[in-house]
Amino acid sequence: MIVSHRPIHAAAAPYAHTVCVRNRPSNYPERAPLPLSAVPWSVTLKDYDPPEANLHSPEERLSGLLDPSDPREVSRDFDSFDGTVRIEPASGRPLNPHGRTGLCGRGVLYKWGANYAVDAIVTRINPESKLLEMITIRRKSGQTAIPGGFVDAEDSSIAAALKRELREETNAALNMRRGKIILSGYSDDPRNTDNAWIETTAAHLHLSEQEARVVELKAGDDAAPGSARWSVIDSNLLKTFYASHARYVYSVLEEIYGSTFYSQLSEQAQTQIRALLF
Repeated sequence: MIVSHRPIHAAAAPYAHTVCVRNRPSNYPERAPLPLSAVPWSVTLKDYDPPEANLHSPEERLSGLLDPSDPREVSRDFDSFDGTVRIEPASGRPLNPHGRTGLCGRGVLYKWGANYAVDAIVTRINPESKLLEMITIRRKSGQTAIPGGFVDAEDSSIAAALKRELREETNAALNMRRGKIILSGYSDDPRNTDNAWIETTAAHLHLSEQEARVVELKAGDDAAPGSARWSVIDSNLLKTFYASHARYVYSVLEEIYGSTFYSQLSEQAQTQIRALLF
């Protein structure tokens, strides 16, 4: 069963979205220059005039999945794992709880405010090397990533969304209700803007040797062909991860290290985890 999570709070990382302040997808306009000291909304920035980015295709605009272009016509509340979302009085636009990004609008995101996603961190002990591995994909952009994606309206639960995304991106059919939610919070993603951002729930599922043996991996959706694989968790892998994904894996390692499960791991895996954490 999915169990309680440990939220990410802004206080833990004052500038928790440095990736989206410094990076952008290739189809986004250049972000307005923004020193990290000016990221918080509490800092007055009189000349701040970020470019507008609303990059949805005609098909997306006709799909019925996009929020109205005027956020004041959105019927739901703008919520966030970080608490109350501030609203810009003049436009009715929600403001990114982690501060400025150098771009306004929705970018390629469908929703004003938080766009909720899930990330499935699935691990095993390699039967030969005895090291801890995880399922990874390589996005078409070339970056390594955790399998995951956006929560759909049809998803009955977080566990259902995790299972669906894992199946779509890796072909692995796993019961994510057995997983443990490691964190829920802001995702430092290059697609984020001042008015639309990604928040994720990351869950960890560890497979026994027998369970892992029957998993057949095959990349799909946004993954590059043939890229779904078991990867040894090491510093080289973590350096290549997309957006905040390395942060989620470190959270899993911390969770394992502080649990009784750690003592059940191989000596090689214990050494591996300690080397990454300390």
